Amino acid sequence: MPRMFYIALGAAVGVVTVRRAARTLSSLTPQHMAGSLVQSVQDFVADVREGMAEREDELRQALGLDDTDDTDDVSDRAASHLV
Repeated sequence: MPRMFYIALGAAVGVVTVRRAARTLSSLTPQHMAGSLVQSVQDFVADVREGMAEREDELRQALGLDDTDDTDDVSDRAASHLV
């Protein structure tokens, strides 16, 4: 009786191991790796662009270059700082 238990236990462990190994190997294919790398790079680029836009808005506000201002006023202020 104990032999039958150990044989069944060994078979179950073997099946689980083979299935996990197959799943891991399928996720390590070049197509899958390239796809995940491309997605990671796209996410990174999107985050950088978002950060750049936020920082540009902060700089525009700090320098008084908001889009609502008249362009003549901006050039007058810039010229007054040069004098």
